Amino acid sequence: MNKEDIKDRLAKELGVNFHMVLDDTEYSEEDYQEIKEYIVSIAKKHLKYEGDVS
Repeated sequence: MNKEDIKDRLAKELGVNFHMVLDDTEYSEEDYQEIKEYIVSIAKKHLKYEGDVS
C-alpha cells in the first residue's frame, strides 16, 4: 500500500470530517488549498465510482 492508497483510505473512512485531524495545528493558505483539492478529488472519485459523474 502506498502513501496515496493510505490517504484515500483515510479520507474514505473519515469522510469530510477532518476536524479531528486538523485541531490544534496551524495551517497556511497553501495547506488549506491542498487539503481542499484533495477532498474534492476524493469526492469526484467517489461519485465516479457510484456512477453519478461521467
